[in-house]
Amino acid sequence: MTPASMAVEAGKTLDGRVILIVGAGGGLGSAAAVACARSGATVILLGRKPRRLDRVYAQVQDAGHMLHHDQPAAVAQLIEDFCSAT
Repeated sequence: MTPASMAVEAGKTLDGRVILIVGAGGGLGSAAAVACARSGATVILLGRKPRRLDRVYAQVQDAGHMLHHDQPAAVAQLIEDFCSAT
């Protein structure tokens, strides 16, 4: 069980949160992405395998943004935006 799914079970939400999931195409990463999105977060999916990311993105479309590893400029901008916001 992921922390996000435990939060959902406890009645907590992640509304208004933006969460970057690295490795979002794999088992734990995809489960975390889905759980976070269901709990109200906007999720940003990052991974190496576009087909796997596409499958996860289909499950979190309303709350997700996807970046493939072959988009280095977009990834760099995401990191810059994140660092300047914290």
